[in-house]
Amino acid sequence: MPPRQYGATEYGSSSAQYGSPEPYRGNEYGGNEYRGNEYGGNEYRGNEYGRSAEYGSSTEYGSSGQYGSSGQYGSSADHGSSGQYRGGEYRAGEYGRSNEYGGSQYGTPQPRDNWSSAPTSGAAPVSGARPVSGPAAPVSGARPVSGARPVSSARPVSGPASVPSAPPGPPPTELGWSAGPSAAATADAGWAPGAETAPVSSIPVSPGGTPIHGGGHRRGRDGARKLPDVRPLWQRPKIISLAAAALVVVLAAADSNVRPPLHLLSGSADGTVTVALNEKINEFQPHKQLGAGVDGLEGGEIAKVWTQKNITAMKSAGWGAISYRLRTELGVKAWHWNPVGSWSNAAKKEGYWTSSDTIEKDAGVSYGFHLPRRGNTIDQANNDAFAKITDGDPDSFWKSNPYLDPHYTKKPSTEHEQWIMIGLGYEKPVQDITINWGDPYAKKFKVQYWHGSNDAIHPSHPTANWKDFPNASHTGTGGKQTVTVADSPVSAQFIRIVMSEGSGTGPSGSSDIRDSLGYSVRELSIGYTKDGSFVDHIVHRKDQEQSPTWVSSTDPWHRASDMDKDYEHASFERTYASGLTNNEPMMIPVPVLYGIPDDAAALMRYLKKKKYPFFQVEMGEEPDGQLATPEDYAQLYMQVADAIKEVDPKIEMGGPGYQTVIPDWIHWRDENGDNAWTSRFVKYLKGNNRMEDFDFFSFEWYPFDDVCGKHDKQIAEHPKLFYEQIEKQYKNGLPRDVPMVITEYGYSSFAGQVELEFPGAIVNVETAAMHLEVGGHTSYFYGLEPNWVFQEKEGEPCDTYGNLMMLQFHDNFEIRPLVGYYAAQLVTRHWVKPGNEKHQMLKAKSDLKLADGNPQVTSWAVRRPDGKISILLINKDPKKEVTVELKATGGDLSGPYHMYQYSSEHYDWEPGPTKENGGKPKKSFPPTKTHQSSSKVKLPPYSISVVHAES
Repeated sequence: MPPRQYGATEYGSSSAQYGSPEPYRGNEYGGNEYRGNEYGGNEYRGNEYGRSAEYGSSTEYGSSGQYGSSGQYGSSADHGSSGQYRGGEYRAGEYGRSNEYGGSQYGTPQPRDNWSSAPTSGAAPVSGARPVSGPAAPVSGARPVSGARPVSSARPVSGPASVPSAPPGPPPTELGWSAGPSAAATADAGWAPGAETAPVSSIPVSPGGTPIHGGGHRRGRDGARKLPDVRPLWQRPKIISLAAAALVVVLAAADSNVRPPLHLLSGSADGTVTVALNEKINEFQPHKQLGAGVDGLEGGEIAKVWTQKNITAMKSAGWGAISYRLRTELGVKAWHWNPVGSWSNAAKKEGYWTSSDTIEKDAGVSYGFHLPRRGNTIDQANNDAFAKITDGDPDSFWKSNPYLDPHYTKKPSTEHEQWIMIGLGYEKPVQDITINWGDPYAKKFKVQYWHGSNDAIHPSHPTANWKDFPNASHTGTGGKQTVTVADSPVSAQFIRIVMSEGSGTGPSGSSDIRDSLGYSVRELSIGYTKDGSFVDHIVHRKDQEQSPTWVSSTDPWHRASDMDKDYEHASFERTYASGLTNNEPMMIPVPVLYGIPDDAAALMRYLKKKKYPFFQVEMGEEPDGQLATPEDYAQLYMQVADAIKEVDPKIEMGGPGYQTVIPDWIHWRDENGDNAWTSRFVKYLKGNNRMEDFDFFSFEWYPFDDVCGKHDKQIAEHPKLFYEQIEKQYKNGLPRDVPMVITEYGYSSFAGQVELEFPGAIVNVETAAMHLEVGGHTSYFYGLEPNWVFQEKEGEPCDTYGNLMMLQFHDNFEIRPLVGYYAAQLVTRHWVKPGNEKHQMLKAKSDLKLADGNPQVTSWAVRRPDGKISILLINKDPKKEVTVELKATGGDLSGPYHMYQYSSEHYDWEPGPTKENGGKPKKSFPPTKTHQSSSKVKLPPYSISVVHAES
């Protein structure tokens, strides 16, 4: 079916905004659900879910359901006359005039009424809700270090949700589940009387560890489709489709068999942790600087994940500010953050899109759009498209970004040469190249091959670089042109065509100058002549089995018909209305690689008109992962910055938002031998006197690709890897006064069980603490939204299932907290005092070492505004318990000492025995609080502890 439309704009008729989609096809979940080879290449039938026939008729999206007059996003109370939420979430007048958020679309959240100790009982379980497998298959080989984590593809069957009855337990505010920072700041994480000896459980658990959910039928779930034999180079893992409204997790009294940890009150200690009370190394505000990110999902899934119950659960982890992640920049897609706007060619609804800075009726979601002039085979999001250069279709073509033409850069074309790289799979003889040019074509170009290593994607070899063919330089003629690059074949695996002067010719009938700027190629053939016939090494196909190509840039030109609903983001109005922003300004993304400056400016005007608080604007996301040239990104950055500053010169902008690459972020070496991304980006800004537009430096942190590796060794090395990476950036020219922001972090960008165990939690906690220690500004945890356990190709060798998440979907879409959830609360509720009072980071050091010389105990200390010295302690030995004595310089520490501790006493993950069950916690209890007079404390193996002392 054609895309459902939203009003008199690209999304069509308003009557269908949240209308009644057709029901599922007849036997979708029946015996013939999958083809014979369930996880084979043709796993799903052609139209997997019948597209727009996904959801039932009148419940979830119907007149009285989720978006109806009385449902979740009901009519009259949402952002009406008083401009507030119930429960104090948005205080009166905080965001301006009383009717600031307009009408009634999203209803009144009731955070205090969710996750309560007495939810509705006896509700009928979901009938027939069957989770199905999910993530789209990525291809090819090297690291997609990005961090977009898959969510499930299960599609819910409409019907009443099953809510388990609540056993006796403390009220929700005891874990900070009241709305807003004002409530969170009033109590020290809400340890209830009795919590010291009876921790609070997440959900009723049977002796065998099986969740009790009111007689519902437990269904297995395979979280991922089988992946192909090779993974795409530099591809971000795909978000698995997530589907149903999650049922509420109920807090209950814990099993009394869980005992508090033991503490040594006398005797010797194994080592010391020393806090320098007179050495302040940073100052920070927790709620502003310890945040989390929200990402795009697939079609129809924002409504499924962002239920009020799930949002309340997400908020209860205690994270503050929110970073809005932008998947379209990873997927080579344009983004319409507002479905209302204008096309450069309005008559044909095509060209260059600028969203309107006014939204009369919010659609609730925004979508991505395919780029018909795409040049990359592989992307880092859904990875479900292909390049137009090797698709075998002479009517399709790739075109470079016109904003890198001298018309916009005001620089010679040689400063921003554009290129195409082709991978042949392995070294093959190359002598002749045929280029079928589009318009504009290259008047000057040269042909090169990669020399010195077999990996042009990760060019870390010190001598590897591009080398000209013997006959490298050529004059372009347009049309179909064959050039001989060597008198005899040269063995090569990667070929690059570098274009340095454009023809300035555009397609027939075009009146937009951007159509004639840059370079265009319809098709490529690479090979040699044998016995008078050309042997073509290129595989020409309209799918990812084509010969892979990478390009320097892609024209953001597209059409209304290119909408891709599997790139779904929550609208800004919906995001602010949800309460996820926690009354803090949000980090806002703008496209740089696949958008235009005017659209970024329109977004700024919209946010300011609505008086939505935002603090920083991240310019693009992961340009290094797209193999963009640092100077090209810097030039586009400057153009977008110019447009934003016309709206408000005080807006803070930054980037590049690197994906994780260890030991450093690099590109192909330039003429000076410089391959450091940061160095070249900063040099370009400095050379153009634009450092005033570089307000913060952003990157992602997923340090470990090998989810089957030795996790004890990995986490032992973690601090060293992090500190070295930061110091490299300063050596590469990053000014030390430019704030650093980690926009996403987690153990790995691949799914593995380790992410659901203590090593994953330790990496999360260490990252947040280390970032503040080195003077960082804000860090954003990735994995805020509930998710499913699933398996990726990287986890198959050790049969590991996992995900970056703190809340797990299970069974009939109930949710339960995992190790990452309680580890987060240790940081946000106990190590720091909740709220935004200033904390002082103090120097702290342990003298305990592992056998490899890395720290066995890592430690960070803060002086809280309530006067407490709060010390975060992590024992990184998987087997050995240690005792540490807390000492101080520049003053004294004194008791009583209050300790919050989290270890295997509280949590243990049980992997699933089959593909249908990726695993569950065998036990899952929150940290335990104890008191003692001694400064000597025991730290269990793989444990996270927070100790409060007086000074």
